[in-house]
Parts: sequence; C-alpha cells; structure tokens
Amino acid sequence: MSKVASLEQLKTLPKIELHAHLSGSVRYSTILRLLNEELASDYHETSDEKLKSEIQLMEELKSKPTTNCTSHRSLTECFQIFTILHRLLSNLNILEQVTNEILHDFQSDNCVYLELRTTPRNIFDSKTGELKVSKEQYLKTVVNVIESFEKENLMKVRLILSVDRAKGLQDGLENVELAKKFKSKHVIGIDFSGNPHVDSFQNYESLFQLCDSYELKTTVHIAEIWEDKDVDFILKKIRPDRIGHSVCLTKEQIDYLIRNPIPIEICPTSNLVTKCVDVIENHPFYEFYTKKDTYPLVICTDDFGIFDTSLSREYSLISTAFNLSFKEMFDLSRRSIKCIFDQSNELVSFLEMVFNEFEKKNFE
Repeated sequence: MSKVASLEQLKTLPKIELHAHLSGSVRYSTILRLLNEELASDYHETSDEKLKSEIQLMEELKSKPTTNCTSHRSLTECFQIFTILHRLLSNLNILEQVTNEILHDFQSDNCVYLELRTTPRNIFDSKTGELKVSKEQYLKTVVNVIESFEKENLMKVRLILSVDRAKGLQDGLENVELAKKFKSKHVIGIDFSGNPHVDSFQNYESLFQLCDSYELKTTVHIAEIWEDKDVDFILKKIRPDRIGHSVCLTKEQIDYLIRNPIPIEICPTSNLVTKCVDVIENHPFYEFYTKKDTYPLVICTDDFGIFDTSLSREYSLISTAFNLSFKEMFDLSRRSIKCIFDQSNELVSFLEMVFNEFEKKNFE
C-alpha cells in the first residue's frame, strides 16, 4: 500500500529553501503585466512586434496546466523567459516589486527559512551606455526589501550572491567584495555557478580562498552535465559548504560523498527540464537517501517561476517517485536546518521550535 504524502499534506509542512534564484522565481503573471505595461508605454526600447510575440509566448505558457507536479516547460522556453526577464529587470522599482512578491510566494508555501540567490548587476542605458544602476544599488534594493519583509512576516531570509564563471574573474571578485561589505546586511555566502560548458572553476581557486578568508560560506553548481571536469576538484580540493544539483556523478564520486558528506541541494524539476535525468526515479537522490539515511539532502526549487513549480510540488515529486511518507518528508525537511548557512543560535532555535511544534501537532 502506498504511503506517499499528498501535495495538500506537503503544503502544510514547514520547509527550508536553499537553492532559489531571484530572477528565475518571478511570477508568470508579473512577467505578463510588465510586458503589457511596456507595450502600452509611450517609450520603450523593444519593437512592438517583439513585445507582442513575447506576450503571446507568456500567455501560452501560463495557460498550460502543470501535471503530476512536473514542469511542462521545455528548456528552450525557459531560456526564452530568462532573456525576457533580463531585459525587464531594468530598474530598481521593478526589482523591488518582484523581490517582494517572491518572498511572499515562498512564505505562502510554508517556507520558514529562505536563502535567496542573486547576481548583483550593473544596469546600463541601452541607448547612451551610461550606468543607470550599480551593483551596490541593486544589492541595497534587495536587502531593503528583505529587511522590510522580516519586520512584518515570520519567514527568515538570507542572501547568497552568485559568481557566474561565464562572466570572468573580475566580475566574480566584485561580487565577493560586495558580499563581504554586506555581511551584516543578510548576505551570508557565495554561489559559484554559470554555464558548465564555459570556463572552469579551477580558474576561480583564488576566489574560493578569498571567500574562506572573509568567512563567507560557499555553494557550487556541479555535475549538471556528464562532461563536468570540475567535479573532483570541487569535491576533493575546494570542499565547499554545499553543492547544487550533483546529478551526473559516477559511482566513485557518489561513494566518495557517502564517505565524505557535503550537503546537496536537490532540484528535481530543474533536473528533469535540463535533462540531467530522464525520469525522476533515476535521480541519484534515492541512492544517497538509502545508502545513508542521515545524508544531508535539501529539496529546492532552483527557479520556481521559470519552471512553474513550488517547493511543495518539489517535495511531492520526490515523495511520489520514491514512495516516501509524510513523516519521512517532514524528517527530511527538518534535517535541512543543519545545512543552512546562518547557524546563529537565535535562528536555529527559532527553526527548531517551528519544527518541534509541527511534530507535536501532527505526529504525536
């Protein structure tokens, strides 16, 4: 008899999100609204026909129902949306609006702690080339939204700044220095990510060392493709605080991690859309989960807006695929506390209280 937890049950579960990108978590309805506002404005830099085509794409995608807790978006469609978003996030007012919406969306899904990732951007005027928004202004805006949110809401929020290896060492250095400057303002770590076919993390060793000297936690995207030549370098030399995805691993690499655990951020729908796995039942999640039931695994969304998912749906995908009960999913969620980057006594005590209260109410 199946013991799978239902989606409705999982929506009530207190959850922790450690791998969510700001730009990829914007609502489809918000993207549509911004596109229509741009089309209706007296001045915009995009042709009417291009805007109408983008609006049509978003309307078509928005109308497609999500089935069986899996995304119906193709990878090509996801990249199209990213391109649209990059242009739309062109001023601080829009950045403030979407950040606020994202925080409320996570909280409405019973997320009690969120580590949100963002890549600080310099935004230039496309016609004059003049700087409109600096990286620091971008980051300050996001931090201000978080501070205002936390004054009135239960969910706790921290920021991780991304270093994109496709943008070069200097760009990454600027983001690490910003993280150091904003350490007392919710910034707690650095995410090393980017196109796995471009450059190598081995060229960023000096930045990993700098993060260590600044006492900034690190998480690294690895093993999103089978040809990833950085995996052993990251696992054995860098030893970051967490790793993301980690799907395309050899048996030897899995065995190494079982012996030398590094918390893994699992992003089921993302891995399906990007074809890291053909079906979720083949995801290495279960190999870690069954080999060592205390292995630190954290279920995450990656880009819940782009992939049209939610944290509860990601939990449901794992529960359904591997026949895990509501209690097992609760235990998995609670173990995430040990993986968060902010291990301050006040925060950990708060999270333990939330999970203990839920356990008493539902399992005793």
